[in-house]
Amino acid sequence: MAAYAHQDLPYERLVEELKPARDTSYNSVFQVMFIFQNTPPLVSTTSGLTLSPFEVHNGTAKVDLTLNLSENREGLGGWIEYATDLFKAETMARLRGHFQTLLRELSRIRRSASPDCNAHRRREPAILRVE
Repeated sequence: MAAYAHQDLPYERLVEELKPARDTSYNSVFQVMFIFQNTPPLVSTTSGLTLSPFEVHNGTAKVDLTLNLSENREGLGGWIEYATDLFKAETMARLRGHFQTLLRELSRIRRSASPDCNAHRRREPAILRVE
């Protein structure tokens, strides 16, 4: 949350201050991105036309791993984008499952006083020990 205090810092200045090693094969500042869209989608109507955004995907991951969430009428929706040369589809399916468990648990905690922090371990004990 402390990062919000510096959210107006220009990206170029951040790179200038950090002086990260440059390599064109990956992003020099971060490899994982989390996006949370909590603003309503922009829909505009003019002269009888309704304009609304739509997603276009070029088939290439911009960073190693991106988790994009947005609020909607049903709750949260989202997607995961990842570099297929680094991650297997099964790994991302497990990540999604763990994240869904985390969100369910956080929701349950809001309604009760006793969190169950080991919910994920009941489902995948062998995998968690091996990795």
